[in-house]
Amino acid sequence: AVVISLSPAVASELAVGFREGGGVIILSISPGSPASFGGFLPGDVILEINGHGIKNSEELNHKLARAPQG
Repeated sequence: AVVISLSPAVASELAVGFREGGGVIILSISPGSPASFGGFLPGDVILEINGHGIKNSEELNHKLARAPQG
């Protein structure tokens, strides 16, 4: 999946809401990828994983790398 950090400017340009504290937005999903099997779609906004806030794409990648597979 291709994701970018959600900022006020990005949220405005993509016409999505913005919450103080950040998040990420999915731009594209590869067919057959874990994200596609998980039901994610382009345009989805991720604000947290397992109850822990996500501030930006680097933090998302770090948390996903540490998450159990499956």
